[in-house]
Amino acid sequence: MSDLLGDTVELSPSSGEAHAPGPSTDPLRSAAGLLAEAESRGISLRLLGSGGVILHCEHCSRLCRLLNREPPGDLDFAGYARESGQIVSLFHDLGFEDDPTVAHSQEFGTNRLIYQHAINNLKVDVFLDLLRMSHTLQFKHRLELRSRTLTAEDLLLSKLQIHALTDKDILDIVTLLGAHGPGIPDRDSIDMGYILRILRTDWGWYHTAELNLHRVHQYVASSNRVRTIPYSAVQTQVTDFLGRMAREPKTLSWKVRSAIGARVPWYEDVEEVHR
Repeated sequence: MSDLLGDTVELSPSSGEAHAPGPSTDPLRSAAGLLAEAESRGISLRLLGSGGVILHCEHCSRLCRLLNREPPGDLDFAGYARESGQIVSLFHDLGFEDDPTVAHSQEFGTNRLIYQHAINNLKVDVFLDLLRMSHTLQFKHRLELRSRTLTAEDLLLSKLQIHALTDKDILDIVTLLGAHGPGIPDRDSIDMGYILRILRTDWGWYHTAELNLHRVHQYVASSNRVRTIPYSAVQTQVTDFLGRMAREPKTLSWKVRSAIGARVPWYEDVEEVHR
């Protein structure tokens, strides 16, 4: 009936069980199928992480190819807690099993569902209402703004909140900026105002984002990997971004926390979850 996880995956009308004789080993193909099935069931499921960046738009996909960005090993989705019952049924119907080591994790509470497919071992995280990592990204009223993936600004925020930024994360940021930069026709713009409204109230996240943007600038300046794209435009975007962050009026709470600075940890220490 529907090609959800690779080869034909059929839902039995009587039992609702999924039959997946040959699930795909391609996580992005599986993601597309999961998103299509979620949409058919009226579930607000959106892809984030590197998969969300790659599938966000044709310009992102093209830049990821030019940058030789590796496909994701697993998948991250955003959803609403009010739809958690439907989300659980979706994954169970399609042959996913709960990860017993984190199903009731006190660290993440009920805001995170983790699954593994019984046949191809594809691992999936579903974050409900928020992404709580080094900093917390809220999804309230955001999933309706775009189909399939988070918006470009939410994807960018999800990367800028990472304290221990990796080269892969940097490539995702470069992709998002490059795909939505000047001269790209028919692009979805990044809502910088939305990003700045968040950072102007939270010094900790502002500081992490500032450090990460400097890392991106240094990486673009020194890495041969980005020479396949208009990297100088990305450097200009990063510089402009930092300038807008600095000029944006800050809240009183931001200023108070800024006075304390990095003497006190400004991010949540997220332990690596068994995946």
